Amino acid sequence: MNKELWEKTVEKHGHACAGVALGFRIGEEAKKIFEEDEKVICVTSLKNCAVDGVCSAMGLSVEDGTMRFDPSVEGFLFYAMDDEEGWMFRFKKLEVAKEADPVLLILAANKDMLYSIEPCDAPVAEA
Repeated sequence: MNKELWEKTVEKHGHACAGVALGFRIGEEAKKIFEEDEKVICVTSLKNCAVDGVCSAMGLSVEDGTMRFDPSVEGFLFYAMDDEEGWMFRFKKLEVAKEADPVLLILAANKDMLYSIEPCDAPVAEA
């Protein structure tokens, strides 16, 4: 995990929480799929703390059109411009003991405990 980027993410978001931690983990994992010079788009129906985590980890934003919202998308759909294949990340239910810190748990957990990743079709480009 990029600790410096995590600290900047928390500072920008305003607080450390399970949502931003989960989004950050998803964003870090999604970065591994794409080439550094590819323009990556993320589509989600969510409008919560996880979106801030994904945006920070991936360098995406609503303003530049790289983070988009679509109510039909369950999870986070990532794809590169001009690519026909995308990757869908879906949350898994994580049981957290009352005494556990959910943020630390999410940051340290195996990715397979947090989300699934499946190939999928990228959205059709708008004309």
